[in-house]
Amino acid sequence: MQNDYSRSPALSRENLTLVFTDIQGYSELTARYRASFRPILERHNALVRACAQNHGGREVKVIGDAFFLVFANPIEAVAFALEAQGAIQMEAWQIEGEPIDLRIRIGIHTGEAEEITHPDGQADYIGADVNRASRVCSAAHGGQILLSETTYTALSHCPTHWEFRNWGVYWLKGVGQERLYQVYEEGLQAVLLPPNAPRAGAHNLTLAETALIGRDREIRDLTAMLAQPHIHLVTLVGPSGVGKSRLAVAVAEAVLEQFPDGVWLVNLPETYTTESVFQSIAQALSLAVRGDRPLSEQVLAHLEGRSVLLVIDSAGSTEALLQAIRQLLGVSKLKILLCHTGPLHLRAEHLYEVKPLAVPPAREGLTPQQIAQYPSVQLLLERVRHYKNGYAISAENAPALAALCRHLDGLPLGIELAAPRLAVMMPQEVLKRLDERFQILQSRNPDMPDRQRTLLGAIEWSYSQLTESARELLCQLGMFAGSFTLTDAEAVCESFMLVEDLLELRQHALVIEEHQKDAQLFRLLNPLRLFARNRLREHPELHAQVSQRYAHYFLQMALQAGRQIRTPHEMEALRLVERHLEDFQQALGVFEQGGDLNHAVQLATALIKLTTRLGLLYSAHRSLERALHSLAQIGSPPAEIQADLLMEHAGLLYETHDWEHAWQRAEQALVLYEQLNRRAEQAQAHNLLGLIALRRCDYENATRQFELALQAFEEARQPVWQAAVRNNLGLVAYETGDYDLAEAQISEAVQQQRRLGDMRGLAESLTNLGAVSFLKEDYESALRHFSDALRYEIELNDRIGVARCLCNLGETLMQNPEQARQAARYLLAAECVFDRYGSPDVAYVRSLLNALALDEPTLAQLRAHALHCPCEELVYWAQSESFEEPADSQTV
Repeated sequence: MQNDYSRSPALSRENLTLVFTDIQGYSELTARYRASFRPILERHNALVRACAQNHGGREVKVIGDAFFLVFANPIEAVAFALEAQGAIQMEAWQIEGEPIDLRIRIGIHTGEAEEITHPDGQADYIGADVNRASRVCSAAHGGQILLSETTYTALSHCPTHWEFRNWGVYWLKGVGQERLYQVYEEGLQAVLLPPNAPRAGAHNLTLAETALIGRDREIRDLTAMLAQPHIHLVTLVGPSGVGKSRLAVAVAEAVLEQFPDGVWLVNLPETYTTESVFQSIAQALSLAVRGDRPLSEQVLAHLEGRSVLLVIDSAGSTEALLQAIRQLLGVSKLKILLCHTGPLHLRAEHLYEVKPLAVPPAREGLTPQQIAQYPSVQLLLERVRHYKNGYAISAENAPALAALCRHLDGLPLGIELAAPRLAVMMPQEVLKRLDERFQILQSRNPDMPDRQRTLLGAIEWSYSQLTESARELLCQLGMFAGSFTLTDAEAVCESFMLVEDLLELRQHALVIEEHQKDAQLFRLLNPLRLFARNRLREHPELHAQVSQRYAHYFLQMALQAGRQIRTPHEMEALRLVERHLEDFQQALGVFEQGGDLNHAVQLATALIKLTTRLGLLYSAHRSLERALHSLAQIGSPPAEIQADLLMEHAGLLYETHDWEHAWQRAEQALVLYEQLNRRAEQAQAHNLLGLIALRRCDYENATRQFELALQAFEEARQPVWQAAVRNNLGLVAYETGDYDLAEAQISEAVQQQRRLGDMRGLAESLTNLGAVSFLKEDYESALRHFSDALRYEIELNDRIGVARCLCNLGETLMQNPEQARQAARYLLAAECVFDRYGSPDVAYVRSLLNALALDEPTLAQLRAHALHCPCEELVYWAQSESFEEPADSQTV
C-alpha cells in the first residue's frame, strides 16, 4: 500500500516557525450555541487569517477553530500572535445580544518540518517539531501566547517593548520536556497563569523511543481507575512480552496532572528483597537517606500526605514485593500502578489484564487497507520502518503480514522481535522459519532485559513464576488447538486442583478468557501453546495419556454432534463443531499416528457428515481422503464402520453432483446395513437413493425409494425423517408437474418440522415451497419462502444452503427487469459462496448471470465488490442497495 501522502521535491525539510492557535472551550461553545456560533467562528477565522497575512504567515490547514500556520521568521510569527490576540480581545463578541468571553490559545515553536502533499493536492507539514508546536499550544490558557525555548532563543533582535516570562520546564505529553516562555506587550490583556501542563521536575519519566500503538482504550481505562478515590493499587497482569511496562509508562505520562506531588517510575532488579524495594523507591525519589532510621520508615514518612503515584515494574519475588506493598498501602494519598507477573492477592488490589493486540481474522477478501487497521499490523509496520525506511503494506505482502501477526497472536514482544527480520526477508519466509521454539525471534538490543531478548526466553520466564501444578496443567492445555471450556479441560487434563490451577493461569493472564453467549471459553496464546506442547512432549508417558484422552474426547463430541442433526439442538451442536474444527483434525492425527485406525475412520466419517452440513465441502473431502487411507490399512474393517463411511461418501458425492458414484456407494451401504439389521440406517440409504434417482430424472425409482424409506422410518419411529421424506415426495410431484400435490405434501412436511423443531428440514421444505410458487409464477410467495429459508440456513451456518437461497432469491427477482441489479447482487453473492466452498452449483448461478438483463459495466462493478467481500458479509451486501462494501452483517 502506498503512503497516503507524497513528499514535495521542492521543499523536503525546512527550519520554520510553527504556530498553532485554537479557541479555548470551543467544544463547549459549539454544543451550547450550535448553529448560532457559526458567525462567531467565521469572524474569528477571518481575523486570524488577516493577521497571518499581515506578517507573511502561510496557512497550512484549518480544522474548525484550529489554525496551523508556518512563518519563515520567528519575529513575524510572534508579531502575528500578539496582533491576533489583540484583535480577538478588541472584538465585541455577542450571540443574540448575549456577550460571550472568546479567548484563543497560541503556541509557537521553531524547528524542522517536512512538507508533504496529500492525494487531494493539499499541502501539509509533518515531523516531531510539528507535534511539539501543537503541544505548546495545548499548554496555553485562553488569551495566552506560549513559546518554546528554541523560539525564545531565536528572538535576539525582537522589539524592545515585548515582554517575556520564563515559566520553567514542563512536561508536554508525547514530546517530553520543554522550557516554556510567555510573550505579551503593553495594551494586551495578558493572562499570566502557569502553563496548563505538569511541571517537569515532579517525575522521573523519560520520553519513549518508540510509539505506543493500539493501547488508547487501556490508557483511558487505567486513567479512570487511578482517578477513583477508593483505588490505591492497580496491578497490570499479562504474559511476559505483552507490553505491561510500556503501557504503564504511557499511563504515568497521561496522569501527571492528577498527582501534583509527582509520578515516579521504580524499576526493580530481577532479584530483590523487601529492603531493596525501598532502596529503589528512595533512589527514584532522589531521597536523601540518613543512617539513623530504617530506610522503609524514611520512605514512608516522605510519602505521607503527598499526592504521589508510584509506577513499580517488578520481575522478581512476589513475597518480597508483597511485604513492601503492604507497608506502602498505609500511606494516605499514595497510589501504586504495579507491573508484575501475577496478582498479589491483596484486598486493596485491583487487577487489569493487558491483552495482546488485535489481529486480522483468517479470512479471504480483506484488502491491505483493512488489514493495516489492526493494531498488531500497525505495530509491525511501524517497527519494520525503523530498520527499512518506507516499508509499506501491499496486496502482495498483506496476507503474509496478517498471518505473521496471527501466528504471534498479537504479542507485542514477538512482533518487535520479528520486525528486524522483515527488513531483509519476505514475510512468507519469516513465517516458514518460525519453528515451534521461535528461535528466529531474538534480539541483541542491550536496552532489553535478558529475559525478553528472545520470545522463548520471555515465555520461559513467565512459566517459571507458576506453581508446579499450574505448570503441569499449562503443558496439558497445550493439546488444545484453539479455545476450550472448563468441561473440556477437565475431560482432557489430569490435575487434582484443576479449577485452582486454571485460576492461577488466568490471574497471570497466561490463559485468555473469551466470552460467547453460549459458553465461557479459555485459550492459550499461540506462542505459549506451542511452548506448552513442547514441554508436554518432554514427558512421553504423560504426553501419550493426555493425547489419548484428548482424541477420544473429541471423537465422542463429533459422534454426539452427529446425533443432533435434524433435532432442535442442531444449531448449538454445529456451532460447537465449528469452534473445534482444528481440534477434530488434530485428534484425527493422534489416532492415525498411534495406529488406532478404526477410531480414525470413525472420527473422519463423523467429520464428513458434520462439515458437509456446514457447507465446508473442501474440508469434507479432506476428511474423506484420510478416512479412505486409514480404511485401506485395516485388514478387515468392521462392517459398521465401513457402512457409515460408504453412506457419508455417497452423501458427499451427491453434493458434488457425481450421481453415478453416489448411487454405487449408497447401494453398497444399504447392503451392509441390511446385513447388520440397522433399520434406521437402511431408511437413510433408501432416502439418499431416492434423491439421487430424482436428480437423474428417474422419478419412478425415486418414488419407490422414498416410499421404502418412509415405511422404514415409520417402523423406526423417527417422525423427523418421516417429514423429510414427505418433503422429498413433494419434490417428485414438483418435477413431474403436479404442483398442487407438491405444495400439499411439502406444506404437510413444514407443519411437522415446525412442531418437531427440525430447522434444517424447515429450510429445505421452505426452499421447495418457494420453488413451487416460482413455477406457479407466484413470485411474491416465492420470495417470502426463500427469505424464510435463508434465515434458517444462516442460523445453521450452512454455507451451501445459504448460497442456494441467495441463488433462488436472485432468480426470482430477475423475473422483473426493474430488479435486475438487486437480482445480480443475490446471484453474485451465491456465486462467491459456491465457488469458495467447492459447490458445482456455481455453474448454474453463472448461467443465470449470463442471462441477466444488466449492462456489463454494472455487473463487473458489482462482481468486483462481491469478490472482495468477506463471506460472512455477503448476505448483508446482497440485501443492500448501494455499491459500498458493508462493515457489519449477518453471518454466512
